[in-house]
Amino acid sequence: MPEHPFHPTPDLDWADEHIESFLDGELAGSDRDRFQALLAAEPWLRAEVAAARRIQQELASIPMAVCPDHVSRHILAHARHDWWTALPRRLADGFRRMAQAGLRPALAMALLLVVVLSSTLVSRPEAPPAVASADVSQALADVKMALGVLADAGRTTGTAVGNDVIGPLVVRPVARSMQPLSQN
Repeated sequence: MPEHPFHPTPDLDWADEHIESFLDGELAGSDRDRFQALLAAEPWLRAEVAAARRIQQELASIPMAVCPDHVSRHILAHARHDWWTALPRRLADGFRRMAQAGLRPALAMALLLVVVLSSTLVSRPEAPPAVASADVSQALADVKMALGVLADAGRTTGTAVGNDVIGPLVVRPVARSMQPLSQN
């Protein structure tokens, strides 16, 4: 006498879990043979397979819904707008996380290094003038002094640079300059 369908055997539990794989043709070898033997012996399993097959056929007959182009364009425009309007907050959060990690002095030094290098490259003369070795020695001493001052400034003013320079002079202007792009 077969088990009651609400109290299946371990074999029927296994078969119940593999009905979709059987219908999709994904059961192979001994698993397929095991399933077919249970299917032949169990009316309950045959009824479950028939119901699952009807559900598959019904789902396959439902036409695929297509999103109209104007709706897709509107959703994409809205998503782009959200991305651009959230950019300043994301940048500020990124800088804040870096600052919380103790990177403010390093960020200040990196910013100062970028400023020094860019101003050096922009104001570079066409041909270097001829200099005496005394001038080179003096320039080298000046550079060492400037680097020492920059290192000290980086250690003592990292927080101020982050709050007073990076936010208002970098993050906010970049965000403002990107806003017109998000409106297109």
